[in-house]
Amino acid sequence: MGTKEPDMNELEKARSEGAKSARMVAAKELNPREAVTAFVSWLTTRSKVISVGSTAEIPAIADLMEAFCDSQGFALVREDFTDRIAPYPDK
Repeated sequence: MGTKEPDMNELEKARSEGAKSARMVAAKELNPREAVTAFVSWLTTRSKVISVGSTAEIPAIADLMEAFCDSQGFALVREDFTDRIAPYPDK
C-alpha cells in the first residue's frame, strides 16, 4: 500500500489562498515517516542545540515539536495517542 500523491491542483489552490492553507494541505500528504523526518530536519536548521534523552528536560523538545506541528498545520495530538505507539526496544 503506497502513499497518496499530492493533488497538485489542490496544493496550488491552497497556496493561492495563503501559506497556512497550503501547509495544511501538504501536511495531509505526509506519511508518518516523512513527518518525523521533516521534524528532525527542521531541528537541524536551528542554531541553538538541545539535548534529547532520559536525562534531558522535556519541555524544550515538546515546545519545539508543538511549534513545528503548528507551523505545518498538523492536527492536535489525540488523548489516546500513546495507546497507538509500539514499544521501542531499548538496545
